[in-house]
Amino acid sequence: MTRRGAVKPTRRRLEPGSSPSPDSLPPRWRQYLWIAAEIGLLLLVALVATLTVMGRASSWFGGTSLTESLLPFAGTVLFLAIAGSAVFWLWMRLRRVLVRRGPGWPALAALILAIGALGFAMRPAFRIDLASLRSLVGGAEQAGKDSIAHQVFAAYR
Repeated sequence: MTRRGAVKPTRRRLEPGSSPSPDSLPPRWRQYLWIAAEIGLLLLVALVATLTVMGRASSWFGGTSLTESLLPFAGTVLFLAIAGSAVFWLWMRLRRVLVRRGPGWPALAALILAIGALGFAMRPAFRIDLASLRSLVGGAEQAGKDSIAHQVFAAYR
């Protein structure tokens, strides 16, 4: 409700074909952009961590026996769920501290974690874990691809 004689603020119109800059957006939209960036980056970190743990578990617990492969692998999935919940709880506590410093600090911290995760994903150890997980999940199709790739590599030696 405005007082009599008060001037309403006007919105600046954009020229056709131009996009708004983050500074010209209303504060709520900037907050949503920071949160969206934070969520996307944290999902990237979680994906790399999940692929790494599952890949390592698939190489450790190979075989067809119930007690040597299936139960330990199921235990790894349970451990991953519990550890993910604990990390999420810790992130929410850290996020409170970061938000007090500024609205973009949680997204910046998530960006630093994502850069670290991508740096880890570029290493050969991650590729080995990923290949192990592919062979476990892909089954016969992945084994066929690996066999053909090995034969082609051997033919060109």
